[in-house]
Amino acid sequence: MPYQITQERDFYRLVFFGDVTPHDLRTLVDAVAGIEASLPIAPNRLIDLSQVSGDQLTYADMLAFAEERRAQRLANPIKSAIVAPKPVNVGFARMFQILNDNPQIEIQVFASLEAAEAWLTA
Repeated sequence: MPYQITQERDFYRLVFFGDVTPHDLRTLVDAVAGIEASLPIAPNRLIDLSQVSGDQLTYADMLAFAEERRAQRLANPIKSAIVAPKPVNVGFARMFQILNDNPQIEIQVFASLEAAEAWLTA
């Protein structure tokens, strides 16, 4: 599995590793939906792309992922911090930010974990 999900006190953390494929994004949608459905309040999230090494995803893959997320209704509005320290990570993070226009999700992109964590816990 190229990602790991852990529950923190104020948010849950998704850390991606290595090459992320379109299949990985499809399984992630189901995993996140399961977490959100099991909780009375949808938690904020931190998405860490700092350990992603490949660029196998396309615009079409990101669009499909964003459409899945956009279609899901959350129990409450959330914040989503994306950590993208490398240019290729920033490109995918910005693409997702633009495509995911779910009014319940506020997305910000950060270069460091510290800045992302500070925004989520403010």
